[in-house]
Amino acid sequence: MAIGWAHRYADVSLSSLMMLGVPVFAAAAAWAMLGEELGPVQIAGGLLTLGAIGMVVRRSPAPPDARFETVPEPIVADV
Repeated sequence: MAIGWAHRYADVSLSSLMMLGVPVFAAAAAWAMLGEELGPVQIAGGLLTLGAIGMVVRRSPAPPDARFETVPEPIVADV
């Protein structure tokens, strides 16, 4: 539900790219809460993934501010 809400404020391609970070955060949460072990390759891959996402997000153009868009008036038929 939060992703659908965010599409109003971010480009769809950008928000879908950011979804690639979910497994990294899930692994970090499993390490912190459940004591799961992370190997050096997993840590390096997670850092590389988050770094790549950060670079793309930083270079993407800012979306227009959707909060100030005008909403067309509904068409009401005279009865």
